[in-house]
Amino acid sequence: MSTPNRDVPAGESFHHEWQETDSQTLHGKPMTESEGGTDAALCALVRHFLGSSRATLSSLAKYRESFGLAWLVLVLFTKMRKIGKNCPHPPRSIDLSEASGLSPKKMFWLLLNFLPPSVEELKLDDGAMKGPALALFLSFLEENLQREKKGRQRIFKSFIFAEDFLDAGVSHKIFPLLLPSLESLSLRGNHLRTGGCIALADAILAGKADCLRTLDLGSTEPTTKGMKRLFEAIKERPLNFLQTLALSGVCLSVSGRFQVLVGVLSRAALSHLRSLLLRSCGLCNRELSELAEVLGKGELPLLETLDLEGNSNFGIFDSGWLTSFAECLCSGKIPRLKTLNLPEFGNRLFPNPVTAFLTVLKSPECPLESSHFALRVENDEVVSALATGSFPNIRSLSLSVSVSRAAMRALFSGCFPNLHTLQLHLRTDTDDPAALASLFFSGQFPKLRTLSLHAEGWRALGAFLTALMDAPAEPQFEALCLKRRGARTSRVEHGEVLRLLGGAIRRGRLGSLHDLELYASRHEMDVDVESKRELFQAISGTKLRSLSRLKIQFPLEDAEMILLAEAVRRGNLCGLECLDLGHSRHGFGIGKVGMEALMGAIAESDVGLPFLENLNMSNTFAGEGGGSLGRVLMSEKVPRLSVIDLQRSGLTDEAMGGLGEAVRSGAMRKVSSLKLSSDRVSPEGWHEFISAFVRSHHNLPSIDVEWFYWLNPDRSRTELIFEALSLGKFPAESSLCSMEYHQNKIGPLVLDEKGVEVLSDRVRRGKESWSRFRLSDGVEGGVNVDSLIIAIAESELGLPPDVETLDLKGGRVGLEALRVLAETRGGHLGKLPDLRHLSLSDCEIDNEKLTELAKVFSRHKLPNLQSLDLSKNRISTKGVSKFIDSLSRKAFPKLSAIQFGEQMGFEGEEGRRGFSATLGALQCLARCKGKLLRVSLQN
Repeated sequence: MSTPNRDVPAGESFHHEWQETDSQTLHGKPMTESEGGTDAALCALVRHFLGSSRATLSSLAKYRESFGLAWLVLVLFTKMRKIGKNCPHPPRSIDLSEASGLSPKKMFWLLLNFLPPSVEELKLDDGAMKGPALALFLSFLEENLQREKKGRQRIFKSFIFAEDFLDAGVSHKIFPLLLPSLESLSLRGNHLRTGGCIALADAILAGKADCLRTLDLGSTEPTTKGMKRLFEAIKERPLNFLQTLALSGVCLSVSGRFQVLVGVLSRAALSHLRSLLLRSCGLCNRELSELAEVLGKGELPLLETLDLEGNSNFGIFDSGWLTSFAECLCSGKIPRLKTLNLPEFGNRLFPNPVTAFLTVLKSPECPLESSHFALRVENDEVVSALATGSFPNIRSLSLSVSVSRAAMRALFSGCFPNLHTLQLHLRTDTDDPAALASLFFSGQFPKLRTLSLHAEGWRALGAFLTALMDAPAEPQFEALCLKRRGARTSRVEHGEVLRLLGGAIRRGRLGSLHDLELYASRHEMDVDVESKRELFQAISGTKLRSLSRLKIQFPLEDAEMILLAEAVRRGNLCGLECLDLGHSRHGFGIGKVGMEALMGAIAESDVGLPFLENLNMSNTFAGEGGGSLGRVLMSEKVPRLSVIDLQRSGLTDEAMGGLGEAVRSGAMRKVSSLKLSSDRVSPEGWHEFISAFVRSHHNLPSIDVEWFYWLNPDRSRTELIFEALSLGKFPAESSLCSMEYHQNKIGPLVLDEKGVEVLSDRVRRGKESWSRFRLSDGVEGGVNVDSLIIAIAESELGLPPDVETLDLKGGRVGLEALRVLAETRGGHLGKLPDLRHLSLSDCEIDNEKLTELAKVFSRHKLPNLQSLDLSKNRISTKGVSKFIDSLSRKAFPKLSAIQFGEQMGFEGEEGRRGFSATLGALQCLARCKGKLLRVSLQN
């Protein structure tokens, strides 16, 4: 059998019909499935890889070592279809995001040549769209488009961009080629900003998106301008086939965004819309009421699903929007609405909207079949409304309860016969926890499959565990979550609950445990040692493969960590996604021994922790063994680990060295958040760690490195930080921080005069800098910033475009430096085109410097400046008057205010009032001269 070419020659087409390969034969003869023959074994191979899991083919295709096997499986699958041998699970989708060692040429060669027609969904990340790969990706899209034009079946109908990988700058090239063949497009988690929204809008206006049925724009962070452009395009060119519009995670509550959205929620623009997903969009009472009114007018008559969960943080205080939804449900204008998920509602003081809404839910006119509600139950009126009827349409319910025992019994009197998911938050310890706990094992919830019990006291949790132990058999929950935090209890009560929990685990009653979160208040730190050991001994000896989240926030020591390590070594916790043992510092706490035991167990186990995404060891001493974490990262036993928190964990130079090795090797390329603090790390240790980023051949474009503390950073270390930023080793918005000597101040990178010189040199040479910094306040007389001002003047580009905020507060600004900048010519928009916020507070600016500053503003225009702070200087009203005279009429087109407060040199309150009054007069005078028309002079 011939093998595929490893790469496609430059300039050649990808196009080789997979049907052509279908007409070929294996071993020069038609493929058969003769018993005991090679072909039968190959057929079994295909069934194994395509039938075992939908993800298997993707896993094979995205790695260089297994790519050839993926190719073989696809070729054999094609031949099986030719001879009429059907695969039980033909591939429907393929995910090539996070591909490792696979060239884009090879990737697209596989896609166009061998994917069968059954594949309808494709997922890619920037590995297929960045740099030289972009041209290949565009060529791939062009050929896929040509297939359809020539009457052949297109390769896929659904496309998913992996989160945070689509470059908005190239979306205008991608969308016109991609959209015509699609029915579903997911941009979730990619930052569209303005450019991406405009590119999508242009494609819609050109008719490229007419076939779309699903558009997912969740968490895309569009700008207001981009969002307006996008929705205006939909109004102008309606998406008549669109059935699902997802905007979850997009802030719609600012700058009139929601009103723009409402403008397209109509028969004219989205006539076939069936699902509208607006989860966690910041919508409050006014927006929710307005949406209900739109639905009540019959603008979306085909709507079947409306998801508003996670909105209206103030809904618990103002539930008036519920009245609007109650009226909407009874109006008959949304007859097909079957699923409705609402934000939390319910208020002790105003129960009427809640009871009215619950009454509508029970009425025969209500069309709902499946709903999720988050309800606070705080008074008897609401309990009565729940207890006097049946709610078969409520399938998922979050209850936050603080009512009497009698009300609690009435609350669960069989009124939720179809309840599938229940989240129960007991905000106080109930006076009859045993009676409450027994409800879950008495047949009151025959269809309950997911239970989350959040108790603010140990008694309720203990009662539940006791009832669980006494039940004749383990409840058939698919997922069980147990959380305890809040009310203070005794050491004995605390210990007894931990023993009950350990006993339930040992007896196999918690096989469905999905989430375990235990919290002790600062008054409960003295947890019984023996009860802790019993709990961890149970975990170490019992399979808890459903457990995905383990969060324990009471004191643990190395002995418990060793037991936890044994559980990992035995594979008892192989499904763990989050391990949070932070905030447990007490006594000796978790230290190097415990951390190394856990990491060693991960490395030694057969599978490690393959699903672990979040590791929190903050406020412990586990950082002493942080080097072992670096070794585990390099062993690839935690392939999904993306969030690491080691703040205040006792990090040492040795630990940072191990983490640095992981950075250098590329083992942290999937880490998105790394939180560290100085602890016992020396400046040299930090230097070596940052050097690992610079020396690494692997960029870390998504990592957010927080809280790097340095003691007196010198020029070389500051240069090293900027070098790492400019090389793209981590993004410029990372929270890199510096600690000044003897001062515990956390903030952006703190620059002394040496740091300013380094920044100035980078600006002068046109290199990428960093916009998030402030000046050290530990320099006597303030940091001199003249070198930065002169560098801006001397640079061909001026202030780098990534700098929107320039905070020079507390620095020293010289007259000569301002003159140099004022006399320098820039381009059409000057040397400061993107600057939005400028602070020159406490910069020793007097009247003469202020006049020169006005010349700078007139020369360079500052077209985007929105705020200007000149407070705490030595400016008089005469200086302000001359400042206004020196300004051009076109200065500050977007500026709203100039701060002149707290000027030095005025005597007493009378002098300050006189300055304020004169400012008002000067503002009127400026407007008479046609200057500062929209600017307020503030004191």
